[in-house]
Amino acid sequence: MITTLVIVGVVGSTVLYIAAMKLVAKAIEADERADSDFGYYGRYNRLDSF
Repeated sequence: MITTLVIVGVVGSTVLYIAAMKLVAKAIEADERADSDFGYYGRYNRLDSF
């Protein structure tokens, strides 16, 4: 019984981890696309504008 719970926990954690990494990858891609709209220094210019 305990072994089953451990296996389920590991598999569940792995699935959640993979899903989180996919979300992070999408966020990074979206951020890079936003940067390309502003040119190479877009990110730094936006930070300086605050």
